[in-house]
Amino acid sequence: MRRALPILMMLAATGLSASAPADTKDMKALYQRSCAMCHGEDGSGRGPNGQRLGGKDLANPRWQARTRDSQMVKAILKGKDSMPAFGAQMSEADALKLVTEVIRPMAAKKH
Repeated sequence: MRRALPILMMLAATGLSASAPADTKDMKALYQRSCAMCHGEDGSGRGPNGQRLGGKDLANPRWQARTRDSQMVKAILKGKDSMPAFGAQMSEADALKLVTEVIRPMAAKKH
């Protein structure tokens, strides 16, 4: 239960709910609302909860090179380690858009 409490608090802070539209067009806004708290605005993993919960450095070019889009989509939808699942809040297509339009470009910005 102790581990679940911070995750539940984080979900509440993201503003996500089952009624959130699955066809969100602005993936950058979605990232800022739902991911930046742990992964940081720049994807560095240095968001307010990132170090405490082990937020992955999504902008790391080496990590990106060895991680397939499908692996990221699965982690987004089903959760991984301390990251909660977002499958009830977005479709697989939206998760893929998040990966290709927001997360993948982060590595290019890190150079």
